[in-house]
Amino acid sequence: MLLEKDKKRSKALSVLFGTGVFISAFLLLDIVFYKQHSNANGQHIQYTSDFHPPYIPDIVFPVLYIISVILPLLISSIKRMRILGVMVLLFCIISRVFYENYEISIWCFFAAIMSAMVCGIIYDLVDSETKKIVVVTSEVKEIIEEKPPEQSATN
Repeated sequence: MLLEKDKKRSKALSVLFGTGVFISAFLLLDIVFYKQHSNANGQHIQYTSDFHPPYIPDIVFPVLYIISVILPLLISSIKRMRILGVMVLLFCIISRVFYENYEISIWCFFAAIMSAMVCGIIYDLVDSETKKIVVVTSEVKEIIEEKPPEQSATN
């Protein structure tokens, strides 16, 4: 949201941020107030929870999670963010389709790969001269540069 230059995209990202906060609150409630189970099966770990609200279909939380995680990446005007969004979607589909019972465990594995991609995106955003992350929003049109201190002639 803070990296986005386009006002319309930034506004859409604000709404998706709200969706992310909402789903995060529900997942936090799940972790804090309901019993969590883990079971090692072969090469995978299966995670389950006692959280099953009777009035909410099981598909609602995964869909809201996907919307709040993947859609912002696809909306971004930063090309590498969109590439990351496609990768996250691909990893999500692989986790869900091929490892349904171990989806959380596999998702954590893919998260390590995605973390490396995020580091690459941040590296690209760092100005090599100032070693600061260059952020330009729609409100801020100037890039504030911090110049290194001048060296004296005696050095």
